This record gives sequence, C-alpha cells and structure tokens, in this order.
Amino acid sequence: MQGQPSAPALEKERRSVARLRIHRENIPDETASCVFVGNIGRSFYCATAYHAVAAKDTNRQKSPVSWVRLQTYGNPEELGADVMSTFDPALDLGVVRVTLATALDSFRVGRAEPRADQTIRIVGHPSIGDWSVWHGSIRNENGRDDVSHFAYTGPTTIEDGFSGGGIFDAKLQLLGLHTSSSQQYGIGLKVGDVQRVLTSWQVPTNFLVAGRLETVTRMWRSPGLNVDCNRTNAGTLQASVALDPEFDERVISVTASYENVSNIKDQTGPTIVSSQGPIVTVRYGFNGLDAGLFGCPGGGHATVAVTFTIQRFVLGN
Repeated sequence: MQGQPSAPALEKERRSVARLRIHRENIPDETASCVFVGNIGRSFYCATAYHAVAAKDTNRQKSPVSWVRLQTYGNPEELGADVMSTFDPALDLGVVRVTLATALDSFRVGRAEPRADQTIRIVGHPSIGDWSVWHGSIRNENGRDDVSHFAYTGPTTIEDGFSGGGIFDAKLQLLGLHTSSSQQYGIGLKVGDVQRVLTSWQVPTNFLVAGRLETVTRMWRSPGLNVDCNRTNAGTLQASVALDPEFDERVISVTASYENVSNIKDQTGPTIVSSQGPIVTVRYGFNGLDAGLFGCPGGGHATVAVTFTIQRFVLGN
C-alpha cells in the first residue's frame, strides 16, 4: 500500500502508543490506547480518549472504572495506571499516569498539523491484535463547526480498541488522537489542541516536540585484505558503527560490498551473517590470480565496505 512505513518505522510509532486494559464491575474488560506525551522523573503521562476511561451506564447505573493496566510495546508486563481526575468530555480527552522503572526519551515524537488528503495510520489495540495499524487518509482537516477535530476515512472499519491511539502521517509525525469512529469513518483530536489543553492542566508534554525522523547512512571499511597468487583469503570480520542516543538512532538495514578490488577472482560475499544492532559479522572470500609461466602477475587486494542505514529523530521541521 502506498505510504506504508518500514518495519523499523512502525516500531517507532508503536513504542509511542501504550495498551490500556480497563476494568469496570459487571462489564467485560475493554482495551484502549494512549500516547505518551511527557514525564516527570519516572512518572509518565499518556493521553487517551476520555470515553475509554470514563464510567459507563449499565442497567441504568453508572459503572465507574475500577482499575486500569498499562502495557508498553515489547514488554509483556501490565503496570497499574491512574486515571487523572482532570478531563475534557467535550474534546474527549483524558490522561493516565504510570510509573516506569527508568526514565526514557524513546517516546519522543514529532508533532504536525493534519492536512486534507494526507495519508495517515493509527496505532491501536483492537480485538484482532495489539499494536495494530489502520491505514486511511484525511477527509477534512476540521470538523463541522469544530476546529479541534479532523475527519478521516479508509478501506477498513476502525474497530474498538483504537480509541486514544496515535494518528501519524507518512513522516511519522503525530497528528492527533483517535477519539471516535463509525465503520470506515473516524474523528481525531488535533495534537495542537491536545498539547494546549494538557499544558493548561500542568501535564508535561516534553515528548511532543517539533521534530521528524530522517534516514542517514554511515560506512565501515576494513583494512586492506591481501592475497598472493594461487592463494585464498577468506574469513569473517566484525563491523560496527557508533549510534548517538541523543537522537534515538537505530540501525534499520545493513549491506556489504567489495571496494578497491585488484588482481582477485572467485569472490564470494561479502555477506552479513549476523547482526545485533550496530554490530554485524561479515563473511568474505576471494582468490588470488593464477601464476603463469612468467610468475605471479601481482598480488591481489580488496576492502570490505559495510553500509549501515540509520534512522534518527531530529529536532526542527
């Protein structure tokens, strides 16, 4: 599908969106989503759709939320979370707070305003699977008599569980929170309004920054690899690249090739045989030329070049 991100890009989006499990008495547990917006020390704040964590009417009685459990991407453990007492039913905006063991900045996302006809994706937690992705496009960048919300459509139904999920554009920038839907039609709250209201509630929003993801490449080259006539030079090399944690850098692909080739034949590889983030193992091999009646025409040599493709988050538009 046009506009679909790569797997590492989806990982970045998914890490920003948490899964909520909400329990009310006499009602089956429900799932919803929230987007991490900021932290103070180990207290992390996650914005969601208020209706997902509000009391519900059952048999003409109110069923308040008994408890909420929050799960972060890649972590099977559910953590107890608190629903904050400040909320806005008109905007459908609420906040949950959770304590994490260590302070992280990997939840940081760039923010942007929605535009009509823009390709989007929503990360959420419907019954079909957690951290699912719904694809669509923006139909109207403002709601009817409402400039805080925007509308979007797509080829598939937006299921329950996407409420509170992050709405991202093709550049992985956060456009807003999904608040409601009717089959293939959805409504989202703009990220600018989310940040404005949360700031007025004194909720930290240090994860919502003017920034974007970009892709860069960095090279690693081996020392010169030499070989004599009628000989073989083969083996493995370990290549690595430095990553800058300030920019949340991650390796998304690695390739290898030969450079500075002279007087060799029967090359094999170079092949990436194992990869652990910024460290890879490369297998290579080649032969020297055959010696003739007049001796060796000259020793051979080559260099193994490894290209790391890196995704990084940079501040600014």
